[in-house]
Amino acid sequence: MNLVLDEVARQLQREFVLIWVDGGSPDVFVLTSPERVVTVWSTRHLELSAAFRALLVDDAWSAVRVELAERLVLKVVAELSLREGDSEVAAKSLLGAVVGQQLSIGDSDVMADLDVADPARMDEAYMALWFMGLAHEFGHGLPAAAHQTGALSDEEILRGVREGLESMSAAPTFPFQPGEVVSAAARDPAHPLHPGHVRGEVVADVFGVSVVLQATVDLMARVGARQPDPLRLIAELLLSTSVVSCIERCKRLAQTASAGGQTQDALLRQLVQPAAFHVRSTFVQESLARSLASFSGDTDLERWRSLVAEVVEAFLPATRAIDTGLAGAMRFAYDPAVPADRLLEQLRAQRANDATFGLARAQARSFCALAASRRGQSRTLDAVVELLG
Repeated sequence: MNLVLDEVARQLQREFVLIWVDGGSPDVFVLTSPERVVTVWSTRHLELSAAFRALLVDDAWSAVRVELAERLVLKVVAELSLREGDSEVAAKSLLGAVVGQQLSIGDSDVMADLDVADPARMDEAYMALWFMGLAHEFGHGLPAAAHQTGALSDEEILRGVREGLESMSAAPTFPFQPGEVVSAAARDPAHPLHPGHVRGEVVADVFGVSVVLQATVDLMARVGARQPDPLRLIAELLLSTSVVSCIERCKRLAQTASAGGQTQDALLRQLVQPAAFHVRSTFVQESLARSLASFSGDTDLERWRSLVAEVVEAFLPATRAIDTGLAGAMRFAYDPAVPADRLLEQLRAQRANDATFGLARAQARSFCALAASRRGQSRTLDAVVELLG
């Protein structure tokens, strides 16, 4: 931790504060002022980050990855919806996550495995998973005005957004024209594809990669007198940025699925988010290739670009499965034809007849702890906590 914070201090060059929250909502966020940068970091965010990473890397889940991704997203949305104050969306999302579930990724077990004391295990995966989300948020404390020209100009960002949208529009169900979306994004600073918003995320991503890369090199040299494996480092840094993006999408889904957020415009903005992640990924890949070339003293930048591209290609099936699961969670959250009462009846039947009900309770443990203070606000939420708590 200290190595990472030292590197944040070196690169951020601003006063900063870290607030560690044990448990709580699965979030990490930043508050900035002219005086300092304050980042709030939840261990629950780390637990669920570990679960997303396991889903991406473990081929044992390949046959059920889409279903598990949808259920994991709904669980995250349920916990975040409690913070948003929408108990009905929270309860319905949690029901969607656990009703009928036969398999799961135990996030609390994964977290226990992360808390290691053996220096030999403090490697590329450990550093990227523990600290990418944290370093990314500190990156939001960088002055944005310094990044509004060249590769991060509005024009270049919108060009990348259009590329991402055109790739998405190959799907027959894509409901809008890329040009119309780009025009709307350029006009509206609140749009998730607005250049200002995307630029801020790109800057934070690149900062996070830079901090974690340097801290990993320093840590492994200190505790094991060894250098990181380049391919593994590429893989873990790209995986960790993907995990950060997954949880960000869960957060926006929780916000737009709330009782007052299901307007057509809000739904469309949720649908086009992957175009922003296309832009972010493009910049992260180039930044990573350049950083590794610099670290290695290798002037062959194309070699490093090729290595990064190979790693991206290797993970494409898993990342596409996660995207499909996210889309399924979105459909569930927005579908009024899936009443919570019916899901409650299914859960009651599961409790009476199904040995997997213990799995549902285990998956709902963190949710029920968060929901305990909201008893009496929603009949559905009360029923869920009574059944699973």
